[in-house]
Amino acid sequence: MSHLLRRSVRKGIGGLYFCRNKCSSAEESQLHWNEAYFNGVTVNLDQLGEQCSPVEFSVKLTRSIQQWRKERKKSVWMKVPIVQSYLIPVAFEHGFSYHHAVGDHAMLLKWLPKKEHNKVPPYATHQVGVSGLVLNREKNEVLVVQDKNMVSQDWPALKKPVWKFPGGLSDEGESIEETAVREVWEETGIRAEFKSILLFRQQHKMKNAFDKSDVYVVCRMEPLSFGISHCEDEIAQCQWMELSTLLTHTDTTPLTKLAARLAKHGLKNGFESVDIVANSMRSWVNPSQTFSLFHRYMPS
Repeated sequence: MSHLLRRSVRKGIGGLYFCRNKCSSAEESQLHWNEAYFNGVTVNLDQLGEQCSPVEFSVKLTRSIQQWRKERKKSVWMKVPIVQSYLIPVAFEHGFSYHHAVGDHAMLLKWLPKKEHNKVPPYATHQVGVSGLVLNREKNEVLVVQDKNMVSQDWPALKKPVWKFPGGLSDEGESIEETAVREVWEETGIRAEFKSILLFRQQHKMKNAFDKSDVYVVCRMEPLSFGISHCEDEIAQCQWMELSTLLTHTDTTPLTKLAARLAKHGLKNGFESVDIVANSMRSWVNPSQTFSLFHRYMPS
């Protein structure tokens, strides 16, 4: 008997997928699944309730994997809520592994082709840190802080507090510009306006990022207020420091000094010579969203 297929577009893992409902008794012994992008499959184990035994799950999973391979699917994404977490060892016996965990569920992954390299990228390889070089152009002063939590006996360069620009990690869904404004305000009590990016660096195997990679961005900002009220939980000291003093200070980092040199160069020669500016553009992938595109100044 021919299969009855009914397709409908729904929202799923990673965007839109086609929901595939098959109406045949033979397939009642399989897991309900949905087609994902890149010829993949998504399975949510909340369909099983809390009474499914590991043996019953193993049988369904075995038959499902056979069907997916028959249809030449590439990857299987299995969402496992906490209440079904007792089934994870069974999934591992069938070749699944952890891809990531968020909130109240784990996401498992199985690559189906036996003679093809796994092409699924790892989850969240980078974190993004942002700091603000807040420059008072009238006095040639910059806002600097000493972080209480940056002293470490494991890192020779951080055995004593160093002067740096206020900053921290971006929150999920937060832009670079928004992070700079928020972090400067939270750490120093200073309101500042984002103007440009001065520099950024990428570093791998960061200890404070679970050995993942880190992108650190230094933004040029202009102050909208000047009275300091620093966060006592995180910041040991905070002050306006002359740019020339920071450039020769022994208790700072090479990256901080380089950003200060760029600021000094901009003051002398115009910031169009150092700025990486932001332009807002509408996404061509998702037209309902906009993003910031960063680039050097372009002649009009």
